[in-house]
Amino acid sequence: MENFNRDCIWRVRDGSQIDIWEDAWVPTSPTRKIVMPHGHVLLSKLLVRDVFWSIDANRILEIPIAPTGMEDFVAWHHTKNGLFSVHSAYHAEWDYQFGRKERNCLGARRTQISRVWEKLWHLCVPAKIKIYGWRALHGLVPCLGILANRHISTVSGCPVCAAGCEDIMHVLFTCQRAQQVWEAGAIALEHIICNTDVWDPLGGIGMPELVLTGAWYIWWERRQLVHDEAIQSPHRSAMANGALTANYWRASKKKAKVKNIGWTKPTEEFLKINVDAAFDIDEGRGSIGAVIRDSHGKFLVAACHEVPFASDAMMAEAYALRKVSFWLSILVAQSLLSNQTICR
Repeated sequence: MENFNRDCIWRVRDGSQIDIWEDAWVPTSPTRKIVMPHGHVLLSKLLVRDVFWSIDANRILEIPIAPTGMEDFVAWHHTKNGLFSVHSAYHAEWDYQFGRKERNCLGARRTQISRVWEKLWHLCVPAKIKIYGWRALHGLVPCLGILANRHISTVSGCPVCAAGCEDIMHVLFTCQRAQQVWEAGAIALEHIICNTDVWDPLGGIGMPELVLTGAWYIWWERRQLVHDEAIQSPHRSAMANGALTANYWRASKKKAKVKNIGWTKPTEEFLKINVDAAFDIDEGRGSIGAVIRDSHGKFLVAACHEVPFASDAMMAEAYALRKVSFWLSILVAQSLLSNQTICR
C-alpha cells in the first residue's frame, strides 16, 4: 500500500477533488507535483500562465480536458491504462530503493532515463561494441587504474605508453597511441567535440558509429598488447577501424521495400475520414488534419487544427480523434438542420 500511495496519480476530470499544491496530478512532472511554492489561487485555464511558473504551466496545459460530468479519480502512474500491476510495482519499488542511489553513484543525477542510452542502442554497430560503449560510459571497463582503486591490481600505469594512470579517458583518448590512431583516421579530437553531427567520412556512416567502433578497437588492441600479442601500426589500426565500421554498415543496410499502399474508397452511401496528427517533441505541441471523401473518392471537406500542448505523439493522435468526433457532431447537426429546412 505504501508503494501504491507513493506512485499513484490523480487523473484530472472536473478538478473538484484535487489539491493542486499537495496532490500528485501532473503526469509529465518527475514528482507528479507542481514545482511552484504554495499559494492561494483559483485555478483557471486563462490564468495558468500568469499564476504558475513556465515549467509548471506547460505541464498543466498538456493535461487533456475531460468531458463535463466526470469526477477525478486515482490511477497508477506506471501503466498506460492507469491500472495497478505487480510487474510495474516491482520496477517502481526497485527504482525507489536502489535506482536513485545507482544514478547518484554514476553521476547521472536525473529522474528520467537519458537519451544517450536510446541513441547508443540504435547505432549501426555490432552488439558487442554497443555493450562495450555502455560499459565504458558506466565506468565498468577494467582499466588498470580502475582495478587498482578496487584493490584488484597493484599496478595502475598505462601498459601502452607508460605515461600516466590508465583510466577510461586515458586509454581511449589521451594515451599517445590512441591519439595517433585518431589522427591517422583524420579524426581530430577537437572536431569530434565540436561537430558531432555534421561530419560524414564514409558516405552515410555517422560520427557516433565511427567513434564508438574506434574506441572499441583501441581497447581490443590494448588487450592484445597486454597479452604479448602483436598489434598494428596506428595508421593500419585507423584503416581497420574505418573498414570494420563501413563493412558492418553495408551488411546491415536493408534494401527499401516499396509498399503499394493506396487510398481505398468507402462502400456506397458511406463517407471516409482520414485523420492524422504531427508532434514536435522539442516544442511540445502538434497539429492535426482531417479529410472527408465520398464513395467516389470525391473531396467533400477538410479541416486542420493546432495542438498547442501535448506531451507525446500518442496524446496528439488521441486529440486528433477527439477533435474529429467534435467536427462530425457539428456536421451531423448542420445536416439535420438543413434537412428540416428543406422539408419546410
